[in-house]
Amino acid sequence: MNKKNFIECLSILKTLFLSALAAAMFLTFSCSNSADKLNSPGTSDTQKIVKQDTVIDKMPEFPGGEAAMTKFIIDNVRYPEAAKKSGSQAKVLVDFLVTKTGKLDSIRVKEKTNELLDKEAIRVISSMPDWIPGMDKGVAIDVQMTLPISFKLQ
Repeated sequence: MNKKNFIECLSILKTLFLSALAAAMFLTFSCSNSADKLNSPGTSDTQKIVKQDTVIDKMPEFPGGEAAMTKFIIDNVRYPEAAKKSGSQAKVLVDFLVTKTGKLDSIRVKEKTNELLDKEAIRVISSMPDWIPGMDKGVAIDVQMTLPISFKLQ
C-alpha cells in the first residue's frame, strides 16, 4: 500500500470513527419509549402506545457498549462507489425499534438524503446483532431509536 492510499484509508477510518462516536452521543439524547401493548381485549401485538420523550430506567444497548457499536459501524460501512464518484455526502438519520427481545425492527431512513447512502445506512443497521433491550421498572420494553450515520468524503 503506498503512502497516499494509507493516508486516504486512515482519513476514512477517522471520519467513520468520529461519525459513529457522534451517533452514539446522539442516540443517548434522541430516543423515545414505546410502551408494551395495551391489555384491553382485541388489541393486537402491533398496536402499541408510543410515548415521546419518556425517561426509562435503562436504554437499549449495543452488545459491548458504544465502543463496540462504533467498531461495528467502522468495520461494516462501505461508502458506495457511485456516491464517491459523484461526491455525495450526507448524514443519514436511521430510525429503528429495539424490541423487548433485542431485535431491530421497523428500520427506515428518517429523512431521505441520497438513495445510495440511505440504502447503505439501512444495510448496516439491519446487519447489527441483537441489542440488549431497554428496561423500565424491571421489564423489557420496546424503544424507538435514531442513529445518525455520516458519509463524508475527505
